Amino acid sequence: MSIRGGSFRLRPDRTAGWLAVAIAAFRRGRLGVVWVATAIGLAASGGLSLGQEAAWTASDRVVVSGELIEGLSGEGVGLGITTAEGSADGEGAWVGDWGAAVGEGLEGDDAGGPFGGSRVGYDNGFFIANHGSGKIAGREFPFFMRINGWTQLRHTLFNSTDNLHDQNLFSIERLRLGMAGHMYTPDLRYSVLLDSNTDRPVNVAFLDALAIYDIGSSVMGWDEDRWTVRAGKWKVPFSRARAESARKLEFVERSPTDLFFDIGRATGIGLDTTGEALGAPIGFATALFNGFNTGNDSTAPGEDFDNRLAWSARVHADPLGAFGDDGEPDLDFRDSPVLRLGAGAAVTRVSRDGQGEFQRQRVIDSGLRLSDLLPAAVDAYDIAFYTLDAHWKYRGFSLIAESSWRGIDGFRGAAVPGLVDRGVLLQTGYFVVPKRLETIWRWSEIVGDSGTLGDGERNTNELAAGLAWYIRGHDVKFVCDVSRIHGTPVSSNVLSLLPGDDGWLVRSQFQVGF
Repeated sequence: MSIRGGSFRLRPDRTAGWLAVAIAAFRRGRLGVVWVATAIGLAASGGLSLGQEAAWTASDRVVVSGELIEGLSGEGVGLGITTAEGSADGEGAWVGDWGAAVGEGLEGDDAGGPFGGSRVGYDNGFFIANHGSGKIAGREFPFFMRINGWTQLRHTLFNSTDNLHDQNLFSIERLRLGMAGHMYTPDLRYSVLLDSNTDRPVNVAFLDALAIYDIGSSVMGWDEDRWTVRAGKWKVPFSRARAESARKLEFVERSPTDLFFDIGRATGIGLDTTGEALGAPIGFATALFNGFNTGNDSTAPGEDFDNRLAWSARVHADPLGAFGDDGEPDLDFRDSPVLRLGAGAAVTRVSRDGQGEFQRQRVIDSGLRLSDLLPAAVDAYDIAFYTLDAHWKYRGFSLIAESSWRGIDGFRGAAVPGLVDRGVLLQTGYFVVPKRLETIWRWSEIVGDSGTLGDGERNTNELAAGLAWYIRGHDVKFVCDVSRIHGTPVSSNVLSLLPGDDGWLVRSQFQVGF
């Protein structure tokens, strides 16, 4: 059997072939195969197309569990199916060979080959198998989906100075499954990201669910990603730390400073643009959304939200050339230095009409809710976040510097002075074994008067060091870090700390993904 083109198509005139597969599978007691083959056959009768522009040819027979099915030949046939070798029970397994599908979409040694050695079939369960060496050019297809998953197994040991919140436990901090691609045209993209963890072991949350339309490419004929619009739920643009995937961090987790000056995920609409200025790649993104860190809030009327939206924007420039996508470390061990400079701003006004937003802001250094310290008469206030950051990498060395501010004022209902908190972070890493073993250090501090409502400043800080072992890049790695925490100004499960915690924190984390 051979396949020409970039995808496969089930045509109405071949429905009988799939139903024959279902009948043969039923006779062998493979009910799962029956359901799948029947469903595909019925879909084929309506002209189901998984991909487009494919022309199929096949031999005139298909073998299912050793039984010959005649009459499948010519154009529009489904997968050739044969008994799988080495199946667990020696019978009843079947394998589909995708042949030379998407020959034009593969790069390297697999070009024109059997789709990177892909196999799909059933052997005590449905499977899709691939040796992973091929690369596919997704924009060659009008329909495309890529599925990724990853998880983090973490051990936390925390010795609290007050002995109230000591910890010694294992946890799964992130168990994520993502589906992303495009539909109808490469200019209309989508992304869905599901997440669970042992902090909420009975729930699965959708972190991201958005559509992106490349209006510049589709309407104006410009380069890809020149102008795009997006709608849904995602990481709204603001800080470097939040824009970076947790999968590509150097340390086990983001710093308390990064989480304090963070606006997280939210539902809304956005505009992104990329280009060049003075020969340097630049990017700009802006969004209008429900509110800061509202991704997990309920949108039911009268619950977490008030009637005011939030706005944010981020801009970055790469003055030394394209920055790459290997995350915080210099995992690529570059021969030439790269530098990214960024800035962000975000503003909103919150009121007691939306309790979720009104109670979200925390103070320095206790981590208490600002709403618990304010006079009861205060029913609204303004919040503004600002950040500046730089990220430099060269020959296994990486350096990150950030400065952030939060201003809270415009209190309504009582006289409260304007409050300002400011933070700084310095982080560095160096590969003592190129691309494998990295030493990491970090210091961060927050100083501000939010915890005293303007009557003097307080501070919190973190000093941390660790080792990161990249077994297979970010896909398989082990990280261990040790931190001295002086006050925790945030409430975040991923930090493995509680608001106000002070003490020694030791974390070890194994990460694996595909």
